[in-house]
Amino acid sequence: MPHAAFGWQGTSATEKGAVVCSILVSVWHLMNALTGRYRDLGADFHTRNLAPHRRSRDLVRQLKALGHNGALTPAAA
Repeated sequence: MPHAAFGWQGTSATEKGAVVCSILVSVWHLMNALTGRYRDLGADFHTRNLAPHRRSRDLVRQLKALGHNGALTPAAA
């Protein structure tokens, strides 16, 4: 039975129909975008676009959360 593979047990026909309809609407919008707005950003999007000062700030916050104290100074280039 194909429904068993998707975990549809105990789900009403109305709920199944709503899920299928939502998926179809999403796919239709992606396929029919005239301007081609959908663009895969890639797996490393956030890594490439993370500003160095943000990364430093986040790492300092994480160290403080672990109980470490101290000040960071930028390394000489």
